[in-house]
Amino acid sequence: LTSDTKTINNLKCQKAEVEYAGRQWIAWFTDEINVSDGPYIFKGLPGLIVQISDKDENYVFKLSKINKNTNTSLFIANAGKEISWDDFRKIQLDYYNDPFTYIKSQNIKAVTDDGMGGLKKIDFREMTLSHREKMRENDNQVEKDRIIKYPK
Repeated sequence: LTSDTKTINNLKCQKAEVEYAGRQWIAWFTDEINVSDGPYIFKGLPGLIVQISDKDENYVFKLSKINKNTNTSLFIANAGKEISWDDFRKIQLDYYNDPFTYIKSQNIKAVTDDGMGGLKKIDFREMTLSHREKMRENDNQVEKDRIIKYPK
């Protein structure tokens, strides 16, 4: 916690700093709202986190609105499945290796615009290489220690 203060959305906020997973984070929280919570995994300050960003501003979380909630839980677990980091990494690597597995396995006729108003068959090899390049360039996980090193 620091002694720095500023007003955000008419709330008097105090600054806090933390290093988490390879990034330096700057948080602004208010004790005017007695909720020790914030976005993502960030919580535990003596008030609501109104804004938090990493020093490079790759990630910026800002409180946009407060609604009165009548539900007993903020989370609805009707769908989805919790997985481990290792499972997530495997899913990502499988997708990286062949992002069009589903389309090919279903024998779906895949076409794209040919640029002249017609259609052309998709070149899966070319699209896979393009997809892989984008995944390598844009892998910027919140937790730097969990960035997946995709092979070239």
